Amino acid sequence: MEHWAAVSEGEWGGLKYCPTCHLIWPCLEGRILAYARRGAWQNLHVAEIRARLENEAPRKQRKKSPLREVCKRGHPLKGANVLTEASGTIRRCLMCRADSLHARLRRHHKPQPSETGVCKKGLHAWVPDNIVVDKRGTKRCRTCREIGSGLIYARGVVIPCMIRGCERATHGPETGRNYLCKWHREHPPAWLERVGFQIVGTRVEFK
Repeated sequence: MEHWAAVSEGEWGGLKYCPTCHLIWPCLEGRILAYARRGAWQNLHVAEIRARLENEAPRKQRKKSPLREVCKRGHPLKGANVLTEASGTIRRCLMCRADSLHARLRRHHKPQPSETGVCKKGLHAWVPDNIVVDKRGTKRCRTCREIGSGLIYARGVVIPCMIRGCERATHGPETGRNYLCKWHREHPPAWLERVGFQIVGTRVEFK
């Protein structure tokens, strides 16, 4: 029977195969023919080439190293301390894994006031009487908040409403003027429009 390389058509177009063996080219006989035409195989008989190819020694299998009994940090790799990956070839030490997790948490997790007993600044005791909850639901140190509010208030001045006789006022930097209270913003006097003022936010400016 003749063995030769044919080119397939259709879905597998361009693929070479042997129509006799129905295998992808080169098949066994095709390899024999190729070896018989070149190199050290060209003087051998076809039967000798076939015998050599069929009796080729299989590749040496890689020797598996024995399983380690301890990890690199000295923990025993036995029983419940071993985590086997899905492939079944990699074994992990659970004690090393837990130690690395705790070390990472210690590096990135700052102690909370509930753990230390003092506020985040470390100045005041974290007790129920000194805890205030803001509008976001976050617990704050009451003393730190009062001190911060006092400092912010001290850097500003009291700015009264520009409408004469109005007792409403706000607090802000010294550069802030022409303040209009909320009630007068909703009910502006008629003379503001006649004079040429316009309300911009909480201030009154010329048009």
